[in-house]
Amino acid sequence: MEIGNQIKERRLELKLTQEGLANKLNVARSTVSNWEIGRNYPDIQLIVLISNELELSLDKLLKEKSTVVKEIARDTQVRKSQSRKIKILSATIVLLVLAGK
Repeated sequence: MEIGNQIKERRLELKLTQEGLANKLNVARSTVSNWEIGRNYPDIQLIVLISNELELSLDKLLKEKSTVVKEIARDTQVRKSQSRKIKILSATIVLLVLAGK
């Protein structure tokens, strides 16, 4: 079973709404919805929180579908790359503003 289905199934067993789970995880309700429909995956830190909140083992959440782990790793790399680009762009803007004075 995919991680989104596991999250939804367990959330319903615990009689939690998407909004209720989102509040516990400090994310938007739409984020939970996106996980449940498989649009995207939670990052590894959120998976740990999900595991705790839903009382599901990490092994069960991750082992069922190894592509989830690969997808999380890819998403993490993309985020790191975007973060670096933003920092470089910000530094460049600051230098240009300072040079213009």
